[in-house]
Amino acid sequence: IAHERFGRIMGEPGLTGGIRLSLERSDERSTREVIANVAPVLEKAGFKVAESISQTQLGRALGGHLFILIFTLVVISILMAIVGVLGLSSAMAISVLERTREFAVMRVIGAGGGTIRRSVIGEAVFVGILSAGIALLLSVPLTIVVSEIVGTGSLGPAIGTVLSAAA
Repeated sequence: IAHERFGRIMGEPGLTGGIRLSLERSDERSTREVIANVAPVLEKAGFKVAESISQTQLGRALGGHLFILIFTLVVISILMAIVGVLGLSSAMAISVLERTREFAVMRVIGAGGGTIRRSVIGEAVFVGILSAGIALLLSVPLTIVVSEIVGTGSLGPAIGTVLSAAA
């Protein structure tokens, strides 16, 4: 839109939606010099310069806001992991309490303490591996869904999800 038409629509003559410049050198000093030189030229041409910001400054500002969001999500995931461990511990404790008669029968027919211990530990490892496998299968689609919701809610249109094996 021409700046005159945009100014009429917005009710403020001389207003534009924004101008982006591509520079050969994008270091902070060069960017500041270009902004200092371009702003007066735009003012002389009849454009009102409300704000000038470099890509680096914008990146730092977005990075600061994203840090808070990422930190919150990491804390939530740690709390979820703790709840998962407590749930698994509770399930194993209940399983052992419910099987006290079974363990007594095993002792009567000659099973030693090591055999009973291996049985309980084997069950705990099996349940842990099974739950980790299910969690891994569900983590990819859930990560994509959460990424779309959080990304769209905080930054606008989503640009896609990058999954990291290390994470």
